[in-house]
Amino acid sequence: MGIIETIGDKLGLRGGGDKMQYLLVGALALVIVIAIVVIITSLTGSGNTGGRKDTHCWDVETNQEVVITPDDWKNNKFQSQDGPGMMMGGPGMMGGGLMLNPKTGKRTLLSMITCPSCKKRYLPARYEGLALDDFDEETGAQLDENGEPIMMGPMGGDMQDNICKHCGIDTIQWYRDNRKKKKK
Repeated sequence: MGIIETIGDKLGLRGGGDKMQYLLVGALALVIVIAIVVIITSLTGSGNTGGRKDTHCWDVETNQEVVITPDDWKNNKFQSQDGPGMMMGGPGMMGGGLMLNPKTGKRTLLSMITCPSCKKRYLPARYEGLALDDFDEETGAQLDENGEPIMMGPMGGDMQDNICKHCGIDTIQWYRDNRKKKKK
């Protein structure tokens, strides 16, 4: 006896016929509707912030920590006429840039690092002592002493950025030592 017959017996639909066909069509329709709802919610995001958490930044203009919430990202407060509020990072890219402050609309925010060991936040060493004048007003890129954008990446980054100001641990080495081992 198959599962369909068992279900039919439990529901009092012996002998199959039209009642069994209606049951199967109804179950199939329900599965299709659920699949469509799952596809639509995954494509539209349905209010999901993409797993983003609060981002902690340092405001160079006011010398205060600023917290950017997922709602700030969702409400596109970081979009300006010239594109996204954040500088694109990566090897060989212009980096070390300022992000748009959602309260003022000006590029005054620097991203802070959270130590994986002590969980405290700190400003990377390359930003210490910098003022708003050390950044390009339009792009937010960090400038050198000649007023040229500093290239960031493997050659432009400062290894001292990896050292926590609070506990002194090397954050990159901490991640290497504490990452999950892949199963083979």
